Amino acid sequence: MNQQSQQSDSPQGEKPNRSVNWRYWFVLCGFTAFAALLLLQEHRAHLWGMVLYLILILCPLMLLVIYREDKKLDRQLDKMADDDKEDQA
Repeated sequence: MNQQSQQSDSPQGEKPNRSVNWRYWFVLCGFTAFAALLLLQEHRAHLWGMVLYLILILCPLMLLVIYREDKKLDRQLDKMADDDKEDQA
């Protein structure tokens, strides 16, 4: 008897209501944006204090990237110089 009542509540072939799903996501995104705004306003002073540490962390990383690119450029220039020497000979 229980199974019959469950089957009669949702007939086969009927799709679930998708508008509830969109409303749910809309409200969730709005709440998340509002919470992020409040969090940023409340902790703005702490974020500015972290900028110094971010710069100190990024400096060595930038140097490593620049050093790697410089080595690539040196290899390319050496290859071009070797090609020029071969063309002249």
